[in-house]
Amino acid sequence: MSPRNAKPEELTVSAITTEWLETVVRITYEITTYERYSCLARKHIYPLIGHERMADLVLKDIYKFQATLHERVKGRRTADLILTVLGGSFAYAVKTERITHNIIPFAAFRKGRSPEVEPPSVEHVQALLVTAAETDDPLFALVRVMVYTGMRRGEALGLTWGNVDLDHKRIRVTSSLVKTQGRGMIQKRPKTRKSVRTVVIDEGTVQVLRLLKEMSPTRPQGDDLVFHNDDGSTLKPSTITYRLKRLVRKAGLEEELKGINFHAFRHFHASVLLQSKQNPKAIADRLGHSDVTTLLRIYAHLLPGWGESVSDAFTEFMGE
Repeated sequence: MSPRNAKPEELTVSAITTEWLETVVRITYEITTYERYSCLARKHIYPLIGHERMADLVLKDIYKFQATLHERVKGRRTADLILTVLGGSFAYAVKTERITHNIIPFAAFRKGRSPEVEPPSVEHVQALLVTAAETDDPLFALVRVMVYTGMRRGEALGLTWGNVDLDHKRIRVTSSLVKTQGRGMIQKRPKTRKSVRTVVIDEGTVQVLRLLKEMSPTRPQGDDLVFHNDDGSTLKPSTITYRLKRLVRKAGLEEELKGINFHAFRHFHASVLLQSKQNPKAIADRLGHSDVTTLLRIYAHLLPGWGESVSDAFTEFMGE
């Protein structure tokens, strides 16, 4: 049906956004992105402005919507993502000739800022690993690998034995295990092109993985997951989150590691490497960041004293 013949209810924000999600996002985006966008639209866009005809909205309406969002949702980054969904819907409406122009780019949105990363201390991470090892905690190998490689949670959960080369001390990251609403736990390609990478591992981690492999009741095959439930099924994020809380309590670190999650181990790995003044490009490659800028944007505040050391190095080179 052409826009001229469309019924008024087919030109509302809800109708057009739903159409964009189902005909564009669902087909061309990752399933996790589609589910996230759809959830945000149902929770925030449809209730607030879904009934409005998209062509009738003006900048004042978008500013009011934005202000409501920042009162309605906890994180400003979430509000930004909701506005991204709305912007995509508007752009789609222009392409399909439902509206003549997209007003979203003209709205000067307030961009949310991520809180500064505060990774756990070396002492607390070491204490957690010691407790896990001494008590044969089922999380020990997973936590060890994440702490010593900086892998993302999904990358570690999706790691298969075929991508682990213990003889050459290498882990190849080629996929990520994610939870979806419709299909359960699935393997998907990593976050970015740079996320596909080879990570060198230390001898201690090699021994942990070698023992894990040897203790398997069956001989692991290449497609078998390294980390899984006792019955071989995939580990769910909720399961390991519960087990991590239990491990923290066992280590007596409830206050010191309050609210810790698995992503904190990635932050910890990056911060240790940066504070030991390793090459930022090498660290970014190891973590699978798209570029060094991303790394420094997230962790620059953890590098006090770098300015002085750079100045001292230049002075020394000049022979002063």
